[in-house]
Amino acid sequence: MSDDKVNIIHEINRLNLELKKKLEVISKWRVECAQVELEFLKLYTPECVEILESLKEIADTNIDSSTEPDNC
Repeated sequence: MSDDKVNIIHEINRLNLELKKKLEVISKWRVECAQVELEFLKLYTPECVEILESLKEIADTNIDSSTEPDNC
């Protein structure tokens, strides 16, 4: 086999190994992200959801009142 072909094969193997390492890191990040999301969702107690809904209603009311045309 020529040196060029051997070099190409070595480069492919090197890049393949690098890709596998990066995919492993991404996989670990996905697991960590899912764990953090689960912890975040645990914070949403019924009382918290009620407060958030009230805040959303207030925000929606403020947006609606600020977008009404002025009757001058």
